[in-house]
Amino acid sequence: MKGAKVKVKDINNLTPLEAQQVLNLMRQAYNSDKNYPMVEVYQKWAHKPGYYPAEGWKGNQKTRYYLIPSSGAKKVLLKFSDFATEK
Repeated sequence: MKGAKVKVKDINNLTPLEAQQVLNLMRQAYNSDKNYPMVEVYQKWAHKPGYYPAEGWKGNQKTRYYLIPSSGAKKVLLKFSDFATEK
């Protein structure tokens, strides 16, 4: 599964459907890894610094996907470009 990529129109401006496909691929890639059991969605809020858990896609500038370690270690930012490529 690692190495597979979703084909998108513009990697810097994903549509909600493309973003969901990328998230699904990320989750499949790490699903069997006991050290990293979850990929979660985080969002940047205008009135707060940093990123916070979110329910859905808000756009490339506001949304990030993080790999959450089972050990309680620091979460790892996942790059869209590792899981998506332009058509």
